[in-house]
Amino acid sequence: MTPPTGEIEATYINLNNESVRIKIKTAGFLGRGHGSIMGMQNFILYTNSAGEVQKLKPQNVKEISFIFSGEKVRMISMPKPTKKHKSKENTTFVRILNNGILKLYIYYDMQGGPSNGTYGPSLREDNKYFLEKPNGQLTRVKYFTFKRDMRRYFADCPELAENIRLMKYDYPQIEEVVEFYNTKCK
Repeated sequence: MTPPTGEIEATYINLNNESVRIKIKTAGFLGRGHGSIMGMQNFILYTNSAGEVQKLKPQNVKEISFIFSGEKVRMISMPKPTKKHKSKENTTFVRILNNGILKLYIYYDMQGGPSNGTYGPSLREDNKYFLEKPNGQLTRVKYFTFKRDMRRYFADCPELAENIRLMKYDYPQIEEVVEFYNTKCK
């Protein structure tokens, strides 16, 4: 996604469940990550109603929503889902991709790779998907163990587990898997 320039309108829900309208400063995340939503996971610069630029941190809000490159984005605050990110801030914004009975979240991430000899270490996207059933427990969807893990995870929906066993669904179709569960499994 290419980020818009300037400011975009957003609404966040604070810890008192109050909705607050703000304008996100897109220049505040253009330099972080690769100029996408990933750069907004740790904090968001915004202009409040008094015209002051402030920093919105995940630990201070429940969620934020806005339109980004023509797409509605809703991000919630939660504990950082990966152990490699050690900092005093232990919360992050993660994007909700599906808010049904089975929820699907994505945590945008980058991984460093070996030097290509010219420009130093290379970076690649290493996004992480998480599922959440109504019990509230988060489960990471893993690429290499998708078939085994997801057949167990979806034991309560034999048709979906069988489709995964038959490889009708694999890691790249995680959004379709969640949609299947939310519409056909009880």
